[in-house]
Amino acid sequence: MVKIDRQYSSVEIEKAEEVLLHEKTLINGTYNKKEVVEALKLVFHKKCYLCENKNVTSYQIDHLRPHRQDKDKKFDWENLFLSCAHCNSIKSDAFEHILDCSIEDIDSMISFRKTGRFCHDERIVIQPLSSEQKVL
Repeated sequence: MVKIDRQYSSVEIEKAEEVLLHEKTLINGTYNKKEVVEALKLVFHKKCYLCENKNVTSYQIDHLRPHRQDKDKKFDWENLFLSCAHCNSIKSDAFEHILDCSIEDIDSMISFRKTGRFCHDERIVIQPLSSEQKVL
């Protein structure tokens, strides 16, 4: 997980926000629109926000904070994250203890270290740098 900057402006993001506003007014509106997915790909560098996989065959839109019965959260651009199907199914509606990579200083909360060569003996270690529950 890396820090994501959502504070920049682009035509794609503006279009996605317009689409979300329009879809929110519809009875059967959906956040899963091409414009929204493309803008999320731009913001998240075409990687799942949880596992950072770039070889995603099917992107999904994840809501960091569950949106059940809450239309505002369902269409809130700041609540939409690009995810792979695997991570989205594991996370499901869980929100507790999930870092928000667009707000948190990820580098001060978790450490990523690789040891070994680029072969079978390679090991990856991810360690918490904080004792906060959301990091553990």
